[in-house]
Amino acid sequence: MMGIAQNAPNLSALRQGHYQAFSEFVTGQIEQRSFQSLKAENARLDRVAKDADRLLQSLTGLYDFGQAQGKLKREVETNPTSFTSSNGDTLASLLDDTRPDNPFFIIKQFVSDISISAQRAKVTTPKPSEGLPKSKEGDFDLAPIEALVCDRDLAPSRDDAADLARWKEQSEAHKLGGDHALLQFVKRFKTAWVALSPHPFTQGHYYEKIGHEPARTVAALKLCFASFAPEINPQAIVTAIRKVQAG
Repeated sequence: MMGIAQNAPNLSALRQGHYQAFSEFVTGQIEQRSFQSLKAENARLDRVAKDADRLLQSLTGLYDFGQAQGKLKREVETNPTSFTSSNGDTLASLLDDTRPDNPFFIIKQFVSDISISAQRAKVTTPKPSEGLPKSKEGDFDLAPIEALVCDRDLAPSRDDAADLARWKEQSEAHKLGGDHALLQFVKRFKTAWVALSPHPFTQGHYYEKIGHEPARTVAALKLCFASFAPEINPQAIVTAIRKVQAG
């Protein structure tokens, strides 16, 4: 159906492409089963952000309890069951030796990054940007300015149109259609087809001396799913090919 030369390198490449396409298909099925709404995802990310903030505040609070801070530092350094990363890093290696009065400074910066990143990972409707508020005398009021700086919900670019477009794009990308797994297969198998076959990867038809036949691509993909997922019909395959070609 693909019209490829029947040799070992081609067949090996086809086998690998076929395997990888089905791997993408199975991953897509898992993603569909575990799909969560934006509201649920945002709530979980918000929880991560708040928990990270609490840990940051707790570590910062140790600054007023030097003895407790020192005890925790020593236990981190001597913990016999401490986790070591694949590149040899440990929690103790993150202690800041240059700040004896604040040894957890680096760790707190990482925790802060987690909190801020979790907030930024949420897909929420951007708030309109507003100019800095001024006092009656026309001078900037420092308190509102500080509030603006600390407000992590502000549009990151300060460009309302760009932020709204980004939000729409992120919201659309979050959606998973019923053909999500099939689309993942088609995208990956297209790579193998284009690399190996002299025929176009298309949902259309072709003509030969034997007459009018179904598109090679549709027939080949139907054969792919014949045993693994026979419920996928030619029309679903045609629609998936069109979407992939359009994307």
